Amino acid sequence: MNTHIRSTAFFIVVFLALIISACKPRIAVGPEQTFTVDVPRPEDNSAMDVMLEVAVPQGALTLGGGTEGLIQGGITYNAAEYEPQMTNDDGSLLIRQSAPGPKSVVVTTQNDLVNKWDLQLGDAPMNFEIRLENGDYNIQFNKSLPANLNVTVNAAVDLVYLTIEPGLAAQVTIAEKTSLLKVTTRGEWTQNGDVYQTGSGSSTLTITVNMPGADLTLDSK
Repeated sequence: MNTHIRSTAFFIVVFLALIISACKPRIAVGPEQTFTVDVPRPEDNSAMDVMLEVAVPQGALTLGGGTEGLIQGGITYNAAEYEPQMTNDDGSLLIRQSAPGPKSVVVTTQNDLVNKWDLQLGDAPMNFEIRLENGDYNIQFNKSLPANLNVTVNAAVDLVYLTIEPGLAAQVTIAEKTSLLKVTTRGEWTQNGDVYQTGSGSSTLTITVNMPGADLTLDSK
């Protein structure tokens, strides 16, 4: 399949999704609730596969460090249908929100919808992955994160904002993409092909982004 056909097919999918999402009812919201995350580090100090799966069509995720456990913090939400779930089994930790009913390709945001993840990581070895459903997301990486952390971000047709706290050295590699992905930078970044770098120091946050289209903003201001 050539590039023209792939691009045409992608725009058709987005167009149909916009029609579907226009008819989608608003998500019912209620009082804010907090889902507590408190996972100890493995006793044998073995590497854990940690995955965060965000299904709400918008959200803010802040990642920091400094905890003695594997991961601690809280998820504040106000839509009962998106109550987080957590499974910790056989070297894999999954914290996820399940999208009720059929998944939509494009969804609209709501000003009254709350979905805030505030998590702190320990220095135990881990493979860290973030999966985003279609929507509008802001992920902030604080300089308190453990040294030499590797993060994979898998996103769909999203608006994704990655914020790197000033003083944190970071490298962002755009691994899987199409010509429909627009990358915007704010702050001090150097670019070499699909690799973007900011900050300085021996300890580096490494982020791999897989995102076929829409808008990705890299912010270090």
